[in-house]
Amino acid sequence: MKVGKANIFILSITLIMVFSNIADAQIRRRRPQHNKKRFEQKQLKSIPSIGVRFGNDFENDQLLLGGHVWIPLGFYWKFAPGFEYYFVDEEDEYDRWQFNADFIFKPRPNGAFYLGGGVAVDHVRPELGDNETVVGGNVIAGLDFFRFRGPGIYPYVQVRYSLFDDSRYFSALGGLNFALK
Repeated sequence: MKVGKANIFILSITLIMVFSNIADAQIRRRRPQHNKKRFEQKQLKSIPSIGVRFGNDFENDQLLLGGHVWIPLGFYWKFAPGFEYYFVDEEDEYDRWQFNADFIFKPRPNGAFYLGGGVAVDHVRPELGDNETVVGGNVIAGLDFFRFRGPGIYPYVQVRYSLFDDSRYFSALGGLNFALK
């Protein structure tokens, strides 16, 4: 049985989610004064943040680099517009960008796990010929490690499945968010 990079990444994300939920449950049982700290963390989570992201598009084997803004829309929701530039081989003779407007839902605001989805716009600019822009959608799942690093800088990882008319892209992304105060 052949195990691909995507399967290893998905297994890693699943294990991180399981162990972060177990650790969170143990912390809640341990100390009653921890509730005050949890309330303060909830208040900090409503701070908007900007971030950088990097990753890999497994379908085309292309590395990507981009940025985003996470804007809180209440206690459980965030709006996350962003963009990525894909590093393609020089012999392919085109540039590729993807613009995203995603909504993120955290079922447990102090938990690390989140789900989301939104609109994706894939733009390909060939060296010769017309530009091609395709509109589709994203489905994402990820972990943000806000509670482990405090309010300033915090890492995150996510997987994204982008669906377009004639193509689908599976990407693994990671990066850093910088809280705006």
